[in-house]
Amino acid sequence: MRLSLPIIICFLFCQEAAFTQSGFEKIDARADTFGRSFTDAVELARQLTQPYQTDIEKARAIFTWVARNIRFDCEKFRRPEKVRFTAQTETELKTEREKWEAGQIRQILRKKKGVSEDYSRLFKTMCEAAGLEAVGITGWGRSFYDPFRKLPKKPNHAWNAVRIDGQWRLVDAAWAAGYTDDRVRKFTAYFQPGYFLTPPERFVEDHLPFEEKWQLTPCLVSREAFTRQAYSNSAQTAFRIGDYWPKAGQLIAQNREVEICIKLDSVPPALVVVSNNSKALEARQTVEDDFIVLRFKKPVRGEVGVYGGEKKGKKEWLLRYNH
Repeated sequence: MRLSLPIIICFLFCQEAAFTQSGFEKIDARADTFGRSFTDAVELARQLTQPYQTDIEKARAIFTWVARNIRFDCEKFRRPEKVRFTAQTETELKTEREKWEAGQIRQILRKKKGVSEDYSRLFKTMCEAAGLEAVGITGWGRSFYDPFRKLPKKPNHAWNAVRIDGQWRLVDAAWAAGYTDDRVRKFTAYFQPGYFLTPPERFVEDHLPFEEKWQLTPCLVSREAFTRQAYSNSAQTAFRIGDYWPKAGQLIAQNREVEICIKLDSVPPALVVVSNNSKALEARQTVEDDFIVLRFKKPVRGEVGVYGGEKKGKKEWLLRYNH
C-alpha cells in the first residue's frame, strides 16, 4: 500500500509520541535484565535488540543499557591518555585506528566505565551491530556549574546521532548516565532519559558540535552565541518544556522588573524563581496564551533559575539565566 508523504510523517510522529507517552518502560525494564558481564559489544547489542522491529526501540534499548551500566571515569577525564599512531600510510593508519578502537570497546565493557568519547564509541558500535546507522560527534558540552562562561579552545565532549526511520536524531548516553561534581572527582549515577532523541533546538543549548551540520537545525548557533543563550533543562522529563522566552541568556529589566515566559507540557504544582544564592524571589505568576508568565524584580547580580516540583519537596531546575 502506498502512503502519501503527510501520512508517512504523521505515522512516524505518532509512533514516537506513543513511545514517549509510555516512557519506554518495557524497553528500559528489559534492558535492566541484561547483566554487566558482557565483554562483546556486538553480541550484547544483538541479544539486547533481538525482540524489536523498529529503529526507535533498538536505539532506546542500547541507550538505556549504556547509560545505566557504564559509569563516568573521573580519573580518566582528569588525566586523559595520549594516543599516537605510527602508521606510514593511510591504509595502515586506518588499520591501527580500528584495532585501537576495538581494544577501547573491550576495555569499556570490562571496566564498565569511561569518558564521553567512550560512551559515544560504545553506543555507535552497538547501534551498528543492531543494524542502525550512527555516528560519533565531538564538540563542546556546556558546563552545568558555569553555563555562561567562555568555551575552551578544544572540544571537551562527545555524543551521537542515530538515524531513526531515515531521520538523524541526537543522543547523549554519557550525560544520561548521571553527573559529576564541579571538580570532576565524584560521579553520581542518575538516569536522565531526556538526552534520548532530544529536539535539536534544545540539544544545541548545551551541545555545540565541531561540525555545524550536526546541529540539525536551520538556524545555526555560533561559538560566540552558544553560551549567551538561556539554558533549559533537556534532561528532565517530568515537566517537559514546550517553549520559553526570552531565548537570550541575559535578562533585561523594564522598570526594574524581569519577565520570563515558559510553556510546559505538564505544569508542576509549584514554580519558583531562585537567585544564585538559593534565595527564592517573590514572583507574580499569570497564564497568558498558554504560557506561564513569571514577573519579578531583577536581582543585583548573578544567575536566576526557574525550578518546578512539589510545593514541599525537591524541585527540578527548568531554566537558567544570567544578568
